[in-house]
Amino acid sequence: MKIVIASYHDTGRYLSVVPNEDEMLLQLFRSHNHEVELKVWDDERVDWTAYDIIIIKSTWDYFIEKIETFYAWLDYIKTTNIPCLNHPDLIKWNADKHYLLDIEAAGLAIVPSIIIEKNGTFNSEFAFTKFNTEELIVKPTISGGAMNTLRLNKNNVDEHVDEINTWLKDQAYLVQPLKQEIITEGEWSFLYFNGTYSHHLLKVAKEGEFRIQHFFGGKIVTTDVDQKLIAISQKYIDAFAKDSLYARVDGVWSNGKFELMELELIEPYMFFFTNENSLSNYYTAFEQLSKKIIHEKN
Repeated sequence: MKIVIASYHDTGRYLSVVPNEDEMLLQLFRSHNHEVELKVWDDERVDWTAYDIIIIKSTWDYFIEKIETFYAWLDYIKTTNIPCLNHPDLIKWNADKHYLLDIEAAGLAIVPSIIIEKNGTFNSEFAFTKFNTEELIVKPTISGGAMNTLRLNKNNVDEHVDEINTWLKDQAYLVQPLKQEIITEGEWSFLYFNGTYSHHLLKVAKEGEFRIQHFFGGKIVTTDVDQKLIAISQKYIDAFAKDSLYARVDGVWSNGKFELMELELIEPYMFFFTNENSLSNYYTAFEQLSKKIIHEKN
């Protein structure tokens, strides 16, 4: 099978302190005698029809003034009828954090959220009151890597209102209460391959920081987890990502319940290095889905 892994033009921002998973997957597929190449998703020279299957892995710049190009690329991939994992429709849905409201409407808990639509106005007093919180997080509905993400309190919010309203001229923004558990305990991540649980980890922010990403100094901790958390995370997969090659459920345990931060279905870092069985779990899922795809095409 001829496989192509869709990546991005790597500037080194994200991979400075963790293993490069693109390279790990190239080695994995080659070890199973597949022909595999790594290509930049928006490289117009790439002939995507030359491959049997497309795997979207690390298209980590799609949201940086490229979202319409990314959507157009996904639409093009659909027209080729080349199998794509994950499916382009699922990826388009997941690219915009409006999807959180769909998950909430399905009866699954998310971190309480308000979305201010494009050209709207940020009302901090309303948000502080609605969430009964001392701190807010404001971020774009289409973003990644904590881009344009602000931590606001009642002392500093006024100095950011004009900035946020300027940003709102370009796109919608998500407003949430800052979950203190992110700072005191960390954010859980649960990895699933073809709807089956693989492994988990805890991401802990460095002291004085609220962003848990490793490129902001966050720590990655492998620790035991209550089985009920795995069972809860499975509900999000069953409802929205059952046939996905990969999915990551990110959330926090708060006030006696699990609340979803994000359901990552586009290009999550999968933390293969934290679990010795993770790559074999991934490959098993790939085999299952590729056989299903081949059977359906025939």
